[in-house]
Amino acid sequence: MSILRARTGGDVIGDRQLDRSCYFQAQALFVGADNEMLSAREEIFGPCASVIKVDDFDEALAVANDTPFCLSTGICITSLKYTTEFRRKSAGGW
Repeated sequence: MSILRARTGGDVIGDRQLDRSCYFQAQALFVGADNEMLSAREEIFGPCASVIKVDDFDEALAVANDTPFCLSTGICITSLKYTTEFRRKSAGGW
């Protein structure tokens, strides 16, 4: 396990890219990401996730739904009310 500085900002916590020609990626978290980074906007072939910190629930929902793919989304929050609302309003798969 290693921590690398991503070329576009943020940190990559995990393992190396497996095959540059095919863009396969070993397990990794892209921490400190924002919604403009490719790791948050493009499909990655590997068990990866971008961690994007937001200021409030509305921003979390907007960021989660601002992608052409929206294969999956998630939220870390202490409110069951907002968890249910996020699940209902998020366009991503579960």
